[in-house]
Amino acid sequence: MEGLEYDCGINKFVVRNEKWCIEFNNIHQSEGHWRALVWLYRILPNEKKLCLTDIISLTSSRSQIAIADSIFETLADEDITFWRAFIKEACLLFLEKFLNKNETIFLEEQKEIAQISQPEFLIYPFIYKNQVNMIFGSGSTYKSFLALFFSKLIDSNKVLYLDYETDEAEIKRRMNLIGISGLFYRQCDVPITHPQLYEKIAEFVFEKKIELLILDSLATALMGEDLNDVSAPSRLFGILRSFKTTILLIGHHAKGIKELPYGSIFFYNLPRNIWKTDIRTTADGSRILILTNEKNNLAPIQPPQAFKITFDPSFISFIPVNITDYQELEDKLPLKERITKLLLNSPNGLTVKEISNLLDEKDTTLIRATLNKYQDTFLKEHNGNKITWKLKNL
Repeated sequence: MEGLEYDCGINKFVVRNEKWCIEFNNIHQSEGHWRALVWLYRILPNEKKLCLTDIISLTSSRSQIAIADSIFETLADEDITFWRAFIKEACLLFLEKFLNKNETIFLEEQKEIAQISQPEFLIYPFIYKNQVNMIFGSGSTYKSFLALFFSKLIDSNKVLYLDYETDEAEIKRRMNLIGISGLFYRQCDVPITHPQLYEKIAEFVFEKKIELLILDSLATALMGEDLNDVSAPSRLFGILRSFKTTILLIGHHAKGIKELPYGSIFFYNLPRNIWKTDIRTTADGSRILILTNEKNNLAPIQPPQAFKITFDPSFISFIPVNITDYQELEDKLPLKERITKLLLNSPNGLTVKEISNLLDEKDTTLIRATLNKYQDTFLKEHNGNKITWKLKNL
């Protein structure tokens, strides 16, 4: 049977054509057979109409024929031959695709670098495509506004915003300020780990071909759960991966530890790419949003990025700026650049301890590692018992 599409979810398998959609839910094994609840929908222009619910043994020909005959008796739209073929093909797809969706494969070394698929950005350099990304920071650092701004940089009609913090009216106001024509929105009142909710979301992402799912915010999406328990992030990230799209999480920093998101350390370990937000006010009164790439599992850490925020009653703008243009932001530069600028003004060289004090950087191990790593830039000199560092070719 041609024209069938399928999608695998958590304990769920969906098969559809242009007119009909069949869902196998609560998939489980019993007495040697794979069994499931069957939901049959008619696909209408703006909705799906539930036509039948039943129970099926997915590996039993007799059960498949019984379901097909029951549908034929209930609906007069198709003949019995169509329904028997449709149900049989749906069950075959289940056996082929669902049970083998994560099968073990043998990976061979690729001799040519060009043959290896490289991580792809959805929005450079902030969001990797088809990965779980995160932005986190203190309150009032424009995290939610920034997420909406990112949606403006792609086709916002392919964005789904899951809102656990505000409401429809507030998101509309922010969209108007940023200049977003439209996006998909859902105000959520139950945890995202609730099966009925995440199954609906997975189905919606598949149907609408969502390219970016924004979850605002991490802690409230797991309401009622102990965020310091490893099971909370483990369950959440299993669900997020099942959506098979790009994810942007919005989080808050841990109490007293601004370098980590709130909750279990696994909320830091499991995302592939994490940016931390900070707000600074410069001497001229400008508000600068600084993003620091705290973690990157897919490539080297990206350099800090910054936006000048212009806020007016009728609009908000994010204008990219260079951190080096603002003296107040020098501490946000990569350590190599900060040491280089310091040594430019110290022709006689500085010790690691002196560099540490002048940069207000307590981690001397990190300073020493940076100096040794970039020996094409920094020159080590021994003066008796004293070791100083200079810039090469100064």
